[in-house]
Amino acid sequence: SRLSAQPGNGTWHWTTMAANALRTCVKLPTRMTGPVSVARRSFSEVTTEVKQPKAAVRTTLGSRLRSFIMGFTVAGTLSGYALYYKVQWTNEELAAMVRETAARQAQIERRLSQLESR
Repeated sequence: SRLSAQPGNGTWHWTTMAANALRTCVKLPTRMTGPVSVARRSFSEVTTEVKQPKAAVRTTLGSRLRSFIMGFTVAGTLSGYALYYKVQWTNEELAAMVRETAARQAQIERRLSQLESR
């Protein structure tokens, strides 16, 4: 099975690579014997001092209101610009459609006048 997973044999597949990587990287115990040791962090320092939690920073109502108004103004300005752009674009498309319809109407009237003159 190991020979068939080599790149030169033509049967190399990503699932085979993933299975091989899993087999080599993860060593699972076959059987749990004896007491299970608890993982410990050997890179941390042992301290006896207890850190006091930092006091929460209180903000005033005026500060929150000012931030809300600024956010509302920015969002309103951006959405207003987007709405203006869409309305302007739609207006230009409508004007082009009206010009095209007027040109077709004029062409139809010319053809009709030619047919009536015969």
